[in-house]
Amino acid sequence: LPIATHEITSTKRLDIPFEISPINQIIITLCLGTPPQCFPFKLATNQIETFIFSSQNRENGFDVSSSSTYKPSEDKIELNQGNTNLVAVVSEDTLTIPSIDLTLESFTFSLIEQGDLNTDTYMGVLGLGKRFEENEFSIISHLFVMDHIDHLLFSLNYNKATDGARGGYLSFGYHDQIEDNKVYKSCTLVEEDEREPSFDVYIDSIIYNFPNNEGNARSFKRRQPAFFSPGANKIFCPANFFKFLRKRVLRRELGDGGICHVKETSSFEYIVCNGDIFNKKIGELKFVFGKWSVGIDLGELFVHEQDDEYILEIYKLPDSYESKWILGYPFLKRYPVVFDMETYSIKIKK
Repeated sequence: LPIATHEITSTKRLDIPFEISPINQIIITLCLGTPPQCFPFKLATNQIETFIFSSQNRENGFDVSSSSTYKPSEDKIELNQGNTNLVAVVSEDTLTIPSIDLTLESFTFSLIEQGDLNTDTYMGVLGLGKRFEENEFSIISHLFVMDHIDHLLFSLNYNKATDGARGGYLSFGYHDQIEDNKVYKSCTLVEEDEREPSFDVYIDSIIYNFPNNEGNARSFKRRQPAFFSPGANKIFCPANFFKFLRKRVLRRELGDGGICHVKETSSFEYIVCNGDIFNKKIGELKFVFGKWSVGIDLGELFVHEQDDEYILEIYKLPDSYESKWILGYPFLKRYPVVFDMETYSIKIKK
């Protein structure tokens, strides 16, 4: 079991600051080894393992030969990241979280030996998931076992102090507001294999409200699963909703004046508009979770891309994907989400 070298005596809740990368992913600096080697890690709520690339596999990766406390095992595992297969050796070493001056003497992680990902933003992934049985790979398991936190839950809280704030806190442990139904509302989770539950929830419907209540609201009444991903820099939607959005919302609002059009990449489709979009009245998308809902002004989801082009931060997933939503940065920065692993539930702040 991990042994802490720094006692946290004042609280059983840890607030670890994070930064937002240029492509809107949550990044936390973690250090492995003795002496510590520090790297940017991306967060993954749907992944159990914490992994990092080795220096033999990737330039500037973790150099095990420079760590006096590194301990490899004989176990190797395969990790699937999108369309990429990674081969890793199960390893053990010290883990330091420099922002809160906390060190775990023994932390289990996966060291990538084969495979790579096309990203320079992070060097490893911090897995926040957890099976029902004990799982040494999860950071939350280590923190709970060593009595640093009082509950197996964590929340994502973006800094809203100023417009354009590029950070926030990953908070482990209980806080009073979570149990206040006036602040947080529970979502209905999708049934999964009990041995490896996911935190997928149901979006029961999505309602488009016209600006200033002009016209009848348009509803997309198809119950579909969704999961909250701090690693996703967009909101990703199934093909059937993208069609609804393009035809029944934007076309109705904008007509055929050439303001917006659809672009395609090898993986996604998305909507691009010119600056005239901000001279139009655009309504609100309301995400319905059971008997309650949260809304996002559709106009706030347009971000500048280049020249006179503005991209709507709702991308269509490839047809090969299952009919599921991925609620990433544009959603999470507006609504703090609590992942509770003891009651196996998710709560969203209204």
